[in-house]
Amino acid sequence: MAWSPTLMCPKRSPMAISANARRGLRLALIPLLMVLAAGCNTSSQPASPHIPTYATIDILGAPTNQFMGTRPTAIRNDGTVVGCFTDTGFVSHGFVLSPDGTLTTVDDPAALKGYGAGTCISSINSFGAVAGTYVAVPTILGLWQGFARGSDGQFSSPLTSADIPPGAIRITPTSIDDAGDIAGFYEDNIFSYPFMVSHNGQLILLPISFQPGFGPPGGGINYLSAEGDAVGTFDPVGPSSGFVRHSDSSFEFVAAPSNGDPNYAGTDARCINSSGSIVGAVYSNVSHSFLRAPDGTFTIFDPPGIAGRSIAMFINASGAIVGNFQDANSGQHGYLRNTDGSFVIIDDPNALPSGATSITGFNDLGQIVGTYSDAQGYGHGFIRQ
Repeated sequence: MAWSPTLMCPKRSPMAISANARRGLRLALIPLLMVLAAGCNTSSQPASPHIPTYATIDILGAPTNQFMGTRPTAIRNDGTVVGCFTDTGFVSHGFVLSPDGTLTTVDDPAALKGYGAGTCISSINSFGAVAGTYVAVPTILGLWQGFARGSDGQFSSPLTSADIPPGAIRITPTSIDDAGDIAGFYEDNIFSYPFMVSHNGQLILLPISFQPGFGPPGGGINYLSAEGDAVGTFDPVGPSSGFVRHSDSSFEFVAAPSNGDPNYAGTDARCINSSGSIVGAVYSNVSHSFLRAPDGTFTIFDPPGIAGRSIAMFINASGAIVGNFQDANSGQHGYLRNTDGSFVIIDDPNALPSGATSITGFNDLGQIVGTYSDAQGYGHGFIRQ
């Protein structure tokens, strides 16, 4: 199975999320504050169970066409959400949305502002530094460059087309860690390649070889933990394999057992937590979610209702896992797998009833962000907390 990126935007802006969305975000914080306050209550009465709430994130208000929309891509442990939104001119802009509703719009100064161009944030670290992409050259596919924006608001280009082999057309940072190291992938017309750039600008090459002519080839780093452990996937000759590059520079492959499956197509490593547990997907004629414990033990699982594929996207410090899956009618849903192995299906209440919810971020507090499509097919962001 070929590795496929999923996509997966310095100025203060008076622009804000819609009034209803802002109100929903503030109301959504109330249950969390109540739970925190309950920790200081010395009464012997048991605390009420937390009931999760959903709030829509529409940076420009409700979209008016299928090209507009808001896409959260990550959520920090304090509840800060980052991502990008598309305006009426089909131009993307990055955003940073704080828990109190303060919005910062982020546009790389070198980004084009025309149709199909713009800026998008993919990651934020504990100190407020962000990383993402912007369109630098107007081509049919767009020449995407990577950028970083420090907590001081200063922009830098951690990796440009001058740093990599000729022919690269897209550079996509996917993560930034607390040291300021950046990881992701870059692409040419044939391959995609993983990369890491240290906080001091050193380009880090990974011990992965690619074989031209055996495809579809490719690879990339999907996630860089706050501690500097990177996980990703690459396609060599044969089944794809996950990998992890640890913060001490040691490297290992992450390959789920095939268990004799003749259709086994490989492993996709998506996230690693502070304990070293890794999650992702195992590919066959369908895909299944997996958890690899720090001792190397694999657990393969699927949420209830799956009929096609599932993929575990994130695991937090407590070991809770979120991911996405497809039902029998090709509807898209999110899931939460609790530490006891129980499941909760994640569907935004405003999503298309047939299933149109996708999880894109998860933090240690259990807050979830993602996207959903409404009955008109218009895209929105959401936060569940």
